[in-house]
Amino acid sequence: MIAESTVKIIKDICEAMGRSENDCSQWEVGFTADPERHLFTKLAIPRDSRWCIYRCASSASEAQAIVNAFWNFECKRCPLSSETRQDESAVYVFAYLKGAPREGLTIESRAWLPPSPLWADS
Repeated sequence: MIAESTVKIIKDICEAMGRSENDCSQWEVGFTADPERHLFTKLAIPRDSRWCIYRCASSASEAQAIVNAFWNFECKRCPLSSETRQDESAVYVFAYLKGAPREGLTIESRAWLPPSPLWADS
């Protein structure tokens, strides 16, 4: 993935948060070297979730600075993010809505979420 500018990463994440109509404190933000494994395997977020976003920064220090800005803005710290703190390959910034649907959840347990074709019964 090609690195994106700091401004674009922040803008994209803020737009995703805004679309959810949830307070930013409901979002967890972090950085990782492997967003696919981190988000979709460790955290079991569905790949087609509209409540998850990740972007590639130009360096680990830039990724950490972006994440720190979100943490200072009352977003939650992803507890798994700290394991990559010293990893220079951790250039991906991610955010996800805490409590958004995970694999194995029923439609009933998602009742608090806004309507979406992603989890509507077919």
